[in-house]
Amino acid sequence: MRKPMSSFNIPEPPINPPDGGAYITADCGHEVYEGETYVYWKNTKGATVSLCPDCFWDRVRELTIQEAALMFGCEYATVENIK
Repeated sequence: MRKPMSSFNIPEPPINPPDGGAYITADCGHEVYEGETYVYWKNTKGATVSLCPDCFWDRVRELTIQEAALMFGCEYATVENIK
């Protein structure tokens, strides 16, 4: 089960922003500075949201094995009827 966006890392200003300080604020509320990578994630409602690296990895860690397998194009099976 996924957490709502509001329960992810709480945005905090960086202690020492990179030189130049140019950044965007991703949809998760965190700052992503020039030269850093952010990710577009299609949420359960079909909308695409931008995520900072930390929030992206939070989302990945919360995937079930079945969801992760489908995202990577893998098949999965359930072990049943072992006696």
